[in-house]
Amino acid sequence: METIKLGHVTGAHGLGGDLRVALDNDESEWLTVRREVQWVAPDGDVSTRSMKVRRGPGARWLARVDGIADRTTAEAMRGSVFRAPREVMPSLESDEYYLVDVVGMTAHCAERDLGKVVAVHTHGPVEVFEIQGRTETWFVPSLKSHVAGIDPQARRVEIVEGMAGELQ
Repeated sequence: METIKLGHVTGAHGLGGDLRVALDNDESEWLTVRREVQWVAPDGDVSTRSMKVRRGPGARWLARVDGIADRTTAEAMRGSVFRAPREVMPSLESDEYYLVDVVGMTAHCAERDLGKVVAVHTHGPVEVFEIQGRTETWFVPSLKSHVAGIDPQARRVEIVEGMAGELQ
């Protein structure tokens, strides 16, 4: 069963077991309805738990998770990753994609093949595509100034023309 990473726990919030979480798609409201998701703890333990997120102070996401009722238990969840099976995720339009789907796509600039996207790093508000060329690795922010487009059907990431010179 293929799963999609939804986010991770950054810490505890309050005394009642709420978690501070970072969602991989900060705009998604899919988890604002209680859902069963797979949890992978920092020690590798895997479990299924029901969770629901809501906006908290400072536009943070907070989560209420079954089985977590106090701060000590919540703190122990720091670093845990939560995932959902692909088949339960919302349907996508033809031009939409999950970040995990970008991995393995070919990166191009004009007609030049730059290499493969080997990872997508989420740090703050911008995802960064790690592209492995024949002899070099590049990190390209997923900004319109750097990425002209992503074609999920063609499995292709198009880098803005002019950026390829900077990537050499």
